[in-house]
Amino acid sequence: MFSRLDLEERIKKLYEIDDITPMMKTQIDRFIRTDGMSYRDIARALAYFCVILGNKPELKFGIAIVPSVKEAANAFYDEKARQIKKQEADVARKKLKNDNNIIICKTVSTKRHKENKIDLSVITGEDTDE
Repeated sequence: MFSRLDLEERIKKLYEIDDITPMMKTQIDRFIRTDGMSYRDIARALAYFCVILGNKPELKFGIAIVPSVKEAANAFYDEKARQIKKQEADVARKKLKNDNNIIICKTVSTKRHKENKIDLSVITGEDTDE
């Protein structure tokens, strides 16, 4: 859960200040009460504006930029979350595929032998590190 203290710490870091201004506190309260934003929404919008877009925030305006970039920030971070889930699914699918490429061969013999394993990716020339 993202708290107000987390938000204030994030603001201090982004604006490179020791304490947030009274104007910023008022803006946070207004965004929460009247605009229905969460602390996480505000932090996402500020991070998007400062870090992703590379803008330098101006202290004299406080965090007034938040409502303007909130929708774009949420869309950006939601897309990032979708990409991460897709990558995790791809990795799991490739791991399953690579696990299925090993065949255990049992030989019929009177001597005791170890089970021989054949890696099919070596035969087919597939790269298993992907």
